[in-house]
Amino acid sequence: MLADVGKDAPRKKRPVEFMIKELLNHCNILIPIMAINVLLHKNGKPALTIKFGSDCLTGENMQQTIKSQIYNSFPDKPDEIKNEFNEYIRLFESFGENYQTDSAEYWDRLNRMIDGKRIFDRLGHQNKLRADYRFYLARRIREKKQIDQEIIDLIDYFKEK
Repeated sequence: MLADVGKDAPRKKRPVEFMIKELLNHCNILIPIMAINVLLHKNGKPALTIKFGSDCLTGENMQQTIKSQIYNSFPDKPDEIKNEFNEYIRLFESFGENYQTDSAEYWDRLNRMIDGKRIFDRLGHQNKLRADYRFYLARRIREKKQIDQEIIDLIDYFKEK
């Protein structure tokens, strides 16, 4: 779906390399949420909602948002929790450390650590994706050559006119 987002969408698919970089950016922004959710769970507190941080556009902005959340959730021991939080960040990031940082393999490794629903929701929010994915489906049908010959002939006819 992300390949179809952009000024030329849905007519022109964006390159895979561009998509991987964008997905890695989202992944890196979401790692702090995953780290604090581990801490919250470990301390018997509810995890952050799927929508949490969806308006954070940068990693720095997410770090500030998480820092506030740490102080709100753990007012009696923020420094201890912050140190533990930083250790979890390091562990999450190390999951892909043997791969080139802008590769599909690196994305695949980091993606294993991110909540799939969370990243899907973030992509939808950040890219203003509608719940109607008809353009994505149409392109995939066209690429797999699953369009009825009758429709292809009709489109060719219109192109000639």
